Amino acid sequence: MDAKTAKDATAAAETAMDAGRKVFENAVKSGTETASKFFDQANSFGANNAQKTAEIYEQAAEFGRENAETINAMSSALTSGFETLSKRLIKTFKETSKSNLAAFEKLSSAKTPQEFASIQMENVSDSIERSVSEVIELNQLAIETAAKTAAPVKARVETVMATYAKPAA
Repeated sequence: MDAKTAKDATAAAETAMDAGRKVFENAVKSGTETASKFFDQANSFGANNAQKTAEIYEQAAEFGRENAETINAMSSALTSGFETLSKRLIKTFKETSKSNLAAFEKLSSAKTPQEFASIQMENVSDSIERSVSEVIELNQLAIETAAKTAAPVKARVETVMATYAKPAA
């Protein structure tokens, strides 16, 4: 091999090596870019999923908190209603006791059996009227208590239905 041929062979080898190096560098660069894009997408996907998961947990916590508030409001209304009913029943008991004592005193003052019967009929009539009036008033209080107790639950159910029962698009 003469010097020129050796030089040409060396130049050809260097050209081939340069071309191979460029192919290798391009392959490494392309692989690095592809891997970088993949990891960026994976990181973005993970971050999006983490964000969505956090949002779902926040919604679940808010849903539970609103349910607890509804139960608290319902309980407060029920307690208030029972307090009102209890006070009314105590008042009725006291009024009935006074009325019965007054009726007994009237009956004790009767001089004849006819007067006794007349007072007794008057007492029975008054007692029936008071009883009917009290039953109507107590029923009204019970209805109001039931309505006030159910109102928070009704509102919560309506909110939940409006929020979660939307038709799929």
